[in-house]
Amino acid sequence: MLASWFPNYVEPTAGNFVKSHIESIGIDNKVIVLYIKYIDRKQNFKNSEVLDGNILYITKYLIKPNSDITKFLIYYNYCLQVFKQYGKPKFIQVHVGWPVGVVAWLLKKLKKIPYIITEHSSRYLKINKPRLRFLEKQVFKTAVAVSSVSEHLGTDLQHLFSFTKEPVIIPNLIDDFIYNIPKSIEKEKYFIHVSNFAEVKQSVKIVSTFIDSLPKIPSYKLYMYGEDGPDKDDCIKLAREHGLLNRNIFIEGIIPKQEVAEKMSKATALISYSLYETQGMTVFEALATHCPVICNDIISFHELVKPELGVLVNSDEELCEAIVNFPQNKYTINFANYSAKYDSNTINKMFNNLYKELNFA
Repeated sequence: MLASWFPNYVEPTAGNFVKSHIESIGIDNKVIVLYIKYIDRKQNFKNSEVLDGNILYITKYLIKPNSDITKFLIYYNYCLQVFKQYGKPKFIQVHVGWPVGVVAWLLKKLKKIPYIITEHSSRYLKINKPRLRFLEKQVFKTAVAVSSVSEHLGTDLQHLFSFTKEPVIIPNLIDDFIYNIPKSIEKEKYFIHVSNFAEVKQSVKIVSTFIDSLPKIPSYKLYMYGEDGPDKDDCIKLAREHGLLNRNIFIEGIIPKQEVAEKMSKATALISYSLYETQGMTVFEALATHCPVICNDIISFHELVKPELGVLVNSDEELCEAIVNFPQNKYTINFANYSAKYDSNTINKMFNNLYKELNFA
């Protein structure tokens, strides 16, 4: 398997969901993952080969070459070395088609190895008006199959590439332990937001709107978790300016997923105010812990966020209203009929069905 995104020393959380997909595939399939991280200068990162059950993870750290062509050729040659040592694969699976899909495309052209693309990236959403490179189009059109983590991403991929066969929908998975987190019926007085603090997540608006809501719910808190994205400092600055940092608003770094899930299960609601999402994993995870959600009214959440599970909002004013209304029990929340399951065994079966369809199993 090849991946454009994958956890590494430089970006520890990059492609966590890609790794989760691969782990589910590895339940009953032998898998080799080759990931090359190109870096700007020589750093003390050690190449590694780690065998974990059925999965061999091979990670290389290389100085970034001057041209993309050289990058692809280096990656291609490392693939040939892996084939020489472990045998030629029946097929290759590419997670996030661009740019590493070029390597799979070369292997198909030169070594006759077919490949599948599993696409996770919001780059291909219609809202982002993607401008495609010629080679990028070839990479997708040459794949024997494409899977997408959400229906709307699959629809937009089909619109872009006009595949003979439409993308198969195989969602990102939710870690199995999350389903076993004790469900808290009595919610505590706080809201939670989990993201990478990228601009698209609108984290600053969440902070400012929560501040506006506080006069009506003064005992409530907002907990925010995630890596140091571009908006994180602005969130901290805004909370500090209002004298609320570490009083009503707590902005922290990455914490273990188990702790995040436990925090979700006890929260009044999760707030996700993104401008767009490919799938919106934090919302899936929150619902799995029976945490209600307040979400921006974007297509990703239309099928997911039913009235009994949370509320969709269309403006800052509606977000503020929802934050105020939740503590006053103005929404009828009921998880009794919620049974969505995206555990590792479910995702494993979806991939195995795809492999059987393609005669790869």
